[in-house]
Amino acid sequence: MMNENRARSIAIDISTALFDQYAIDRGVKYEYMNAEQMTFKDASFDFIFSYNGFEHFGDPAAVFNECKRVLKPGGIMYFQFSPLYYSPFGYHAYKSIGVPYLHILFSQSDFTKFAINNHRDPVVNDPLFLNRKTISYFRELFLNKNNTGHKVLYYEEEKNNYFVDYIRKYPSCFKKEHVDFENFITSGIQIWMRRT
Repeated sequence: MMNENRARSIAIDISTALFDQYAIDRGVKYEYMNAEQMTFKDASFDFIFSYNGFEHFGDPAAVFNECKRVLKPGGIMYFQFSPLYYSPFGYHAYKSIGVPYLHILFSQSDFTKFAINNHRDPVVNDPLFLNRKTISYFRELFLNKNNTGHKVLYYEEEKNNYFVDYIRKYPSCFKKEHVDFENFITSGIQIWMRRT
C-alpha cells in the first residue's frame, strides 16, 4: 500500500508465532488474518508477494481470488512456492528426515516414530499443513485462458528429476498416489501477474 511519503508493507498470517520481529523492527506491519478472507478493501495494494504459501493454503483458489480483489488495477502479484506435495521433499520434513519421497515411500506413523526414536525434530502431522494439490491444479488456477482480471507476465515450473531412481526402484509406491509422473518431478512454481 502506498502513501504520500513512502511505501508501506503489510504482512498477514494466521499464526502470530510466525511474525518476524526483524521485519517488524524495520516497519513491516503484521496483521493476523486468513488469506482466504482478507479484510482489506478492494484495490488496496500496488504489489502482492507470497513466498512458499500456496502449497499450504487450504483453498489456493480463494487466496488467489482475494489477491486479485485487493490488488489495484495495474498492480503486480508475485508468487513463488515449493516444494509441491508430490515432489521429492514435498512433505516438508527435510529438516528432520532428509529422505526424498519420504511421504510416498513410508507411512506417516513410520517416519513419525523414526523421528522420535532418533531424536530428530518432530515431523508435523497436521493434515491442513499441506494442501496436496497437483501441478495440474495450479496450472488450471493460474494459466486458465478463461480467467479474467489478470495477465500472466511470467510462469516457470521448477523441475527436480534427481531422484527418479526411487520411482524406478519402488514403482508400486508411486502408482498408489494416482497422480501423473510430472507431479513427482515438479518441485515448485514461480509466477508474475498483473491485474488488468
